[in-house]
Amino acid sequence: MIAVTEEAANATTIGLLATRSQEIADNIANGQVKDLMNELLENQLRQMELKMQQLAVLEKAIVAEKEQLAKEKYQLYVDRLAFSPEKMNGHSAQLGP
Repeated sequence: MIAVTEEAANATTIGLLATRSQEIADNIANGQVKDLMNELLENQLRQMELKMQQLAVLEKAIVAEKEQLAKEKYQLYVDRLAFSPEKMNGHSAQLGP
């Protein structure tokens, strides 16, 4: 009877140790998975930040180009006014007689 009790106690102890070791292994694995997930999320965040920086640079370039086009458009308007038909007619009338 003592042998059966010892065997039961040993089996219970082994079962408890197995359960506890499985819990420890799960915690370690979960911790590693959490660490990897955190690293993945941090990398994705860095990628998004870099993309946002690139977009900011592109936006500045587009704004600068838009301003340049507005200046060129204004200059074209001024040039057209300088060569308007009224001025051309007035100028040719002065040259004619």
